[in-house]
Amino acid sequence: MVYSALAGNPGNTSNQYLQGNAIAVNPLGDAYVAAWTYNSGLYASPNGFQRGAPTAPNGYVFELNASGSAIINGTYLGGGANDFVSGIVDRSGD
Repeated sequence: MVYSALAGNPGNTSNQYLQGNAIAVNPLGDAYVAAWTYNSGLYASPNGFQRGAPTAPNGYVFELNASGSAIINGTYLGGGANDFVSGIVDRSGD
């Protein structure tokens, strides 16, 4: 193991659930995590696909830097129904 990281929003005490389902690592060592959550306070990049979380469980994808110390990008993926992300692949196909 190179590092471990805790992802979530400690300021959101109503529901902090975040379940990671898949991880892909690019050649630079950045980790891409596919997850789902009820948490509406997770980091969403300014250029993210979906910056806000709808009310139902939603998919959430985020990128950690190679040391695991910072989220580089993050976005919600979902609508009004239950939406989950169960896999991820980086651009190099890994």
